[in-house]
Amino acid sequence: MEELSAFIGAVRDRFPGARFSLGPRFDHHHDQARFDWTAHVPGQEGPVAVGLDVVTLEGDKLKDVHGFLDVAPGA
Repeated sequence: MEELSAFIGAVRDRFPGARFSLGPRFDHHHDQARFDWTAHVPGQEGPVAVGLDVVTLEGDKLKDVHGFLDVAPGA
């Protein structure tokens, strides 16, 4: 999960005050889930990043994360 932490840190470094929030879509089946998310900076119009993540769970912990960017930071 180092890569996930690095991505979140990079967005927050580049866009101070950025907040991540879940989008409207969330579904799961057995040990896998997928969800939309956005990153916004308060006072800035539109999101700075938008994505979809697919995760594999092992018990109550993340085992794998596969992230897809729809809108990349600074794009």
